[in-house]
Formats: sequence, structure tokens, C-alpha cells
Amino acid sequence: MTVSMLKKNKSITIRDVANEVCMSVSTVSRALSGNINIAEDTRIKIQDAADRLGYKPNQAALSLKQGYSHTVGVILPDMEDTFFYEIYNSLNRSLWEQGWASFVVFSEEDVKKERQCLELMERQQVDGIVMCVCDAE
Repeated sequence: MTVSMLKKNKSITIRDVANEVCMSVSTVSRALSGNINIAEDTRIKIQDAADRLGYKPNQAALSLKQGYSHTVGVILPDMEDTFFYEIYNSLNRSLWEQGWASFVVFSEEDVKKERQCLELMERQQVDGIVMCVCDAE
């Protein structure tokens, strides 16, 4: 199987890597996740194949398996106000340095939309939420 044949049709999966090295998906998974029970020569062979094929782990699958997404949801009224921009920019920089990502939505200073944003964050299964609430008038 050639890299060009695989890449034309779809993303490279862990199954593609397993087929390339003639090993089980579970062995490849353990090797790529750094399991210490995998022989070094096996790990190198698997990693080389993964690199050559252009394998990238599926973040959604990892999140399901690990139980966390390394993503924080951010709900802001808008980004027009430099105050909110600075808050988000600082937060995003700190998260990124720790290997986390942010998912930002805007409530447009509407309480109903705020609730919808919270529901969206729940469906996206973010690990935490930072929210600047609307004025409760």
C-alpha cells in the first residue's frame, strides 16, 4: 500500500498503520501512546510507518477514550470590546502553552443565546467553561 493511494481517499487511520506494519491495531495503539511494554524496535518500526503514512491521531476518538478533550469553552458577549479581546487573548495564550485549546462563542449580550452557548459547550464536551455573563437587567 502506498502513501499516495491512502491519502487520495481518506485520512490515515491507526488501522492503516497496523496494516502497513502487519501488526494488530492494539499493538500499534500501545506503541504510539508510549506504552512501556512495547519493545523499542517495534515502537520505532511503528512510529516510522506512522510518520511515513502521515498518521495523525483522531482527537475526537482520543477524547472519548481518555474522558477529556483538553479544550476549554469560552463564552463572551462579543469581541468588539478590547476588554474581552484582551481577556480571551491572555486566556488562549496560557491554555496553548499548557497544551490546551479554546473554543470560543459569542452570546451577543443575549441571555437566551448565553444558555444556548452553554448547551453547545456541553454537547462539545469541553473540560471547562469561562464565561463573561450578560448584564442581568
